Amino acid sequence: MRKSLYAVLAALFVLIAVSGCTQVRFVNPNEGETETVPAGTAIETLDELKKAATGYGEYYLANDIILDEQLTITGEITLNGNGHTISRAAANTGDGPGTRATLLIKSSNVIIKNITVDGLDTIKGWTDGEYAIKAYSESDHLTGIVFEDIEIVDSNAGMLIRGANVTLKGNIVLDDVEFGGIGVDSKGNDSLKSSLDVSDCKFKSTPILRDKPAIWKEDKNALNETVTGWKDANLKEIVGTGNDDNQTYYVTRGFKG
Repeated sequence: MRKSLYAVLAALFVLIAVSGCTQVRFVNPNEGETETVPAGTAIETLDELKKAATGYGEYYLANDIILDEQLTITGEITLNGNGHTISRAAANTGDGPGTRATLLIKSSNVIIKNITVDGLDTIKGWTDGEYAIKAYSESDHLTGIVFEDIEIVDSNAGMLIRGANVTLKGNIVLDDVEFGGIGVDSKGNDSLKSSLDVSDCKFKSTPILRDKPAIWKEDKNALNETVTGWKDANLKEIVGTGNDDNQTYYVTRGFKG
């Protein structure tokens, strides 16, 4: 009787533990190792990733994914990179400025976390549109876009925020970005709201961030381009002076200029 009671209690504890968390943990009896399976639907192929980008719900990467073109996200999804990388193989012939990002987010309520995004940097010098990530709208105001624990590498510039409200959380790593990290830009359109909240993140110092801004606001006088929480993120603000420097920069403490 006592053994039966212990068995019931043990099963109950397991049920409570599993139901109260967002990830399922299991033990491989052959190896004795505990593995973690992220919440949501696994993505193993490029076709599965493209389908998820227009869907709804939680997904996680089971492999690195190499894109053959820019991936446009139009669904309301949470994508857990699970430590993997999404990258562009190359720019396609005839790609214009609007098709040269790795990820283009055009919907609200998108969360992307635990991921490395590898962009394009095809030539030395500014190439309009070669951002690793773009949160972008020229008509709607996108909200609820969150990036958490991400690394952006090998791109002309890291991220463009235009017509969107973006929040960064956790560790943000920017490396091998030729012109800087994250641009907040309204393209001179006063009706667009472009905003970035970095109050709950930390920019990990890299050699690039000693010379390039972590964030820049395109127009220092634009009230519809906002960066909040930069002091909490341990950044310094540098406001451009004169007619030739109309931007505001937010730089790490190790910035040399």
